[in-house]
Amino acid sequence: MSARPRVPRCAASNPLLRLLTTCQFDDPEFREAIAAWPARRQLWSYLDTRGARENFARFIVARDDANGVSYDDRITRCMSAAAQFYARYSAFARLDDGALAHLQSVDAYVGSTPRMLRAPVYMALNASQAFNAFLVDASPRSLDGYMLLEPQTGDFIAPGDPRWRRYVQGEGLVLYTLDDFTENLHYELSARHSFVRDRRGEMVHVPSEQVVKLARDFAIADSGETNFEHYVTRRGFDLAGYIRHQLRCVWRLDDEQLLALGRALIGQRFRARPGGPSSTLTPESYVSLIGREHLLPALTRERAAPPARG
Repeated sequence: MSARPRVPRCAASNPLLRLLTTCQFDDPEFREAIAAWPARRQLWSYLDTRGARENFARFIVARDDANGVSYDDRITRCMSAAAQFYARYSAFARLDDGALAHLQSVDAYVGSTPRMLRAPVYMALNASQAFNAFLVDASPRSLDGYMLLEPQTGDFIAPGDPRWRRYVQGEGLVLYTLDDFTENLHYELSARHSFVRDRRGEMVHVPSEQVVKLARDFAIADSGETNFEHYVTRRGFDLAGYIRHQLRCVWRLDDEQLLALGRALIGQRFRARPGGPSSTLTPESYVSLIGREHLLPALTRERAAPPARG
């Protein structure tokens, strides 16, 4: 078998690549260049600027036939839409025929996507919403390096958008690869990158998805009387008892993870009960809530240390 012809990676010596890195995704010249690009050669790896990758991501979304369907905010539908987009376009997708067939039972239709359209796409999830995320910059540990997509509508969601404040800053976000979808309709996911909001309102990388989930538990008093009654009061807990139960019996965080969570949460305001007054979480109140007083010296040293110089 003869080797495939080499495709020059420099736009100056590759007319197709020059068009694909200089034209907007909805220009006729861009679409003609896409049609001429080898279907089995992944284009994303040839795009060497963030702008070119963002433009190509917008092209992928614009061509996807899932856009424009009636929006359904049920988490089951959000999940199937994000799984469908992931299976169609993610360069990480390795789903077998069985998983693809099972996805159809939840209205996720994958079809056939040429390799040229594959990109670094994740499923981006929290407790109440499912998105997709394109990695368009160099660092996967910064949420600024991603374009966050609502796959049902084709909208990209950025800081300042009400959905960003509600779903990303308000609940944290975990980026996953989808490893399988079973005959029991279960998503087999692997967490890759996890983010929570810090006291400045910025999204920071944390060691695990369990950190994101415990961060959400700190804000349970803001989830409403009914939710608080069901998960906290009815079980005989106050906020500290609930957090310690979640930490010990559900999420099982180690000290390194708890320090990372403390760095993010200390300085934010939380309520002990729905409708009650909020107070600022301090290093002392944080270690008291989680019952890990031995972490206080590390947290107070970090807050007292001068900022690192660039």
